[in-house]
Amino acid sequence: MSSSAHSNSKFSLITDKVCRLITRSNKLKVGDPAAKSLAHEIAMALATAFTQHGNATTLFSPLLLSCATELRDKSGPNGRLVTLPDWKAISEVDPRIKSHPLFPKIVGYHQATSPIATPAAPQPPSPLTPTPAAPTPNS
Repeated sequence: MSSSAHSNSKFSLITDKVCRLITRSNKLKVGDPAAKSLAHEIAMALATAFTQHGNATTLFSPLLLSCATELRDKSGPNGRLVTLPDWKAISEVDPRIKSHPLFPKIVGYHQATSPIATPAAPQPPSPLTPTPAAPTPNS
């Protein structure tokens, strides 16, 4: 396996891991102390991936750069989190990622669906679904 193929494979694994951690974090109640440890775990996974494989990889998910920018935006000058990241703010089309040095490596990446599980919103009734008839006073 070539160095870039190996790095691309590692980034794919990191993407899966980060998405699982974000899904877990999004399920926590506001104020749960586990959110900070999950954010730290995500930050460490990203830092390790970018350090070890960032130069050799040729293509990876924009979600990783979006996560990295969200972490950067919520961190102080010393790199420590000042506030918890808003994981709902990350996306593959996050405009903040364009200034990241690894941005050229995500151009051309396409994910059919977001790997981050979001709570399902209630679906409105279809306009083609007939509504039950109201009982008439004479029936």
